[in-house]
Amino acid sequence: MMKALLVADDPVSVNLVFENHTQCGYEVIHYRSALKALDNMEEIQPQLLFINASDFPRHWKVLTQFFKHQSVCGARVILLVNTPSSSLSARQVAQAGVHALIDYTLSPEEGRKALCGVLTPSACAGSVDVDHAHACQADFVFTNPCSGSIVTGTVREVSEEGVDFIPDFPASVNNLQEQDVLEHCALKVAHDILGVRCSFHSSDGRILLRFIDPDASLVHAVRSVTGTT
Repeated sequence: MMKALLVADDPVSVNLVFENHTQCGYEVIHYRSALKALDNMEEIQPQLLFINASDFPRHWKVLTQFFKHQSVCGARVILLVNTPSSSLSARQVAQAGVHALIDYTLSPEEGRKALCGVLTPSACAGSVDVDHAHACQADFVFTNPCSGSIVTGTVREVSEEGVDFIPDFPASVNNLQEQDVLEHCALKVAHDILGVRCSFHSSDGRILLRFIDPDASLVHAVRSVTGTT
């Protein structure tokens, strides 16, 4: 079972994490102080970090950076937010290496699905089964123009045409229509983070985000992943 560190004060977000720890496969150590969490993180050595970004808007980046520096490969950071439209940007999330954002004001059932869908995709009904062995070595996040929420997920494939994308929580893109323009997207390849524009396309349950007017730096980054010249 994974060891999770929860840094949160809002009781709703705390309840979300504690109520689902058995089904989603983690045990929880909880701090209401960001400084105490930092002081004890190295000793705890968690594989999973939950941070209420609404409680700690000035500390979540520091917590994330420290966690990423001392954690093992595969460790995950999940930000808890109290509104679908937060002040976070897609670039901020990609740069920090956050795995997912979850709105903890969802209903208990929707919150459970969102949380378990991120941590154990096969455990929850309605979640997407991601073949991580074939996931691309790139990260992609974007801001949903309809809700203002940040959408995270897995990049199945990236090409000069666009990104084959599986969202962590499928409901996060249900309000998007074919060819909707996504103005605020971020593609992370190695240490490079590129701001891009995309159009939304969906077919047979798969999502393709097509690049709009890709520049030379984007093409170069994509080729570094695909091995093309």
